[in-house]
Amino acid sequence: VVSPEKEMGSRLAHTMFRQAMPDYLSLTPSYGIGLMKLPVSFINKSLKEIGLGGARDRYHAAVLALRRSRNVILSPDEDEQLQEGDWLVLAGSDEQLEKVAGLLSE
Repeated sequence: VVSPEKEMGSRLAHTMFRQAMPDYLSLTPSYGIGLMKLPVSFINKSLKEIGLGGARDRYHAAVLALRRSRNVILSPDEDEQLQEGDWLVLAGSDEQLEKVAGLLSE
C-alpha cells in the first residue's frame, strides 16, 4: 500500500524541524539519507577534521557523496578538502543525522 500523503507529511516534518537538512529520504522509520549544506566554518577542512571521516567516526554517519556545484564526488575520501558551497549527502540513523545537522547549523 502506497500512502503519498503520509510520506509527504513525514518529509515536510523533517524539512520544517531540521533547517540544516532541507532534503531527507526515510529508508526505515528511524534511518535515512539527508542532504546538508556545509557551514562556512568548515571551508578548507577535511571530512576527517570535522568528524565525518568514516562511518565509525565521531558522528557515526556515512558520507555517501559530496555535491560541489554541478559535480558529485561519490564516497569522498576522508582527506577531501571541503569548499564553499559544498553539500554533504549523509546516511545514518535519525539520531545520528540530527547530531550532524546540529553541528552544521552552528
